[in-house]
Amino acid sequence: MAIQYGDGTTSNTGRIIRVERAVYDTTTSMSISTTWNDVPGLSVTITPESTSSKFIISGEVNGEHSDATVNWNSAATIGYTVGGTTTWIEPASAGSRIRGMTIPKLSYYNNDNTSTPEGFGFASYWFSPGTTSAVTFRFGMQCYGSGRTFYINRTGSDTNTAEYERFRSWISVMEVAG
Repeated sequence: MAIQYGDGTTSNTGRIIRVERAVYDTTTSMSISTTWNDVPGLSVTITPESTSSKFIISGEVNGEHSDATVNWNSAATIGYTVGGTTTWIEPASAGSRIRGMTIPKLSYYNNDNTSTPEGFGFASYWFSPGTTSAVTFRFGMQCYGSGRTFYINRTGSDTNTAEYERFRSWISVMEVAG
């Protein structure tokens, strides 16, 4: 017997099948360089119901770069892993430019990179992997140069006063029936 939905149809096309999320409250740091670097603690694995399933991915990575000049020379993107192979979603190559889906949102800059938080926001990116194998979605960051640090969920200095904030980072993935 088919399920009849409130709109009178029996098709689940366009309906949300499931929602998975990961919330990361830990304060830590990660190295970033000119290649994609996984953001720790922010991944979600879903086995699609169908090859026509669509996914809506959203989330935020919050914290602060160790070097104030990296703000303008960094990017973040969404990666997905199927069968052990990770692919990063990015625009076509254009020389040696940094590529990604988003740039950091900067709250304030006055040559002070120890209490000027920033973050990367991902708002409702639609993606269809075209598989029924498990897919792991994750966020990645890269920057111009190497040996850089991004402090996750905290400011660079992390002094215990009001000027040095703490954050929460998260990823949410919704599967939509295709």
